[in-house]
Amino acid sequence: GGGGGGRGSTPHAPRGRAAGGRGGGGGLRQPGDKTDFKKAPPGACLVGPESDIKKSAGYVCTMLRAGKPPPVMGIGPACVNQATKLLALAHSYLEEEQLDLYAQVDFPEYAESSSSAMVKLHVFQKAKRTNLAEVSEQIFVSATSEPDKVSGYIANCVREGPAKARLCITVAGPQPVLRALKAVFLARHHLAEDKLDLSIIPEFGKSDEGVSLVNIFVLSHAPGARL
Repeated sequence: GGGGGGRGSTPHAPRGRAAGGRGGGGGLRQPGDKTDFKKAPPGACLVGPESDIKKSAGYVCTMLRAGKPPPVMGIGPACVNQATKLLALAHSYLEEEQLDLYAQVDFPEYAESSSSAMVKLHVFQKAKRTNLAEVSEQIFVSATSEPDKVSGYIANCVREGPAKARLCITVAGPQPVLRALKAVFLARHHLAEDKLDLSIIPEFGKSDEGVSLVNIFVLSHAPGARL
């Protein structure tokens, strides 16, 4: 689960077929319908099309303060976008208490289908807030960006950059958010043999033209490390 345990999440292997898959047929009725979250642990924050992300962000904050931050899950670009914004909201809500969170990105059904759009964000409490503005690399992901290529770039930046490098992926809109998260997920696999892992902290931003953006800060660290 995505509780506040000492170890980080282990990303599901992107290759090979996972046992106990969903199988064919029985298509999704509506992306994010709670009956589709077959792999959701108890207490998970499930983000659907009608979810109130302000209330959901409050729930995540409450559980985090209690030492049991829930995983946040969404299916499909729109719901994954909302799930990411939910964490950005929770990140802002926690600021006045000098608390913070970070999340590790997983696509539980990727082994069954590389086009899977089910995201599971394992949430953890961060030891202290840090200034996220100092980044070693700025990456822009669009609706046409290819997650495979972006993931390779992320992995190379982390390998070649300063220790504990921090990247910033800037996105606007559901498809870019989904593609950015998939790129981070794949980059976690690329970096596993280097004994490195990645976590994210989403934060709201604005472009010079006033367009609402999400900045997904990517932090590199040793596998299982608490940030």
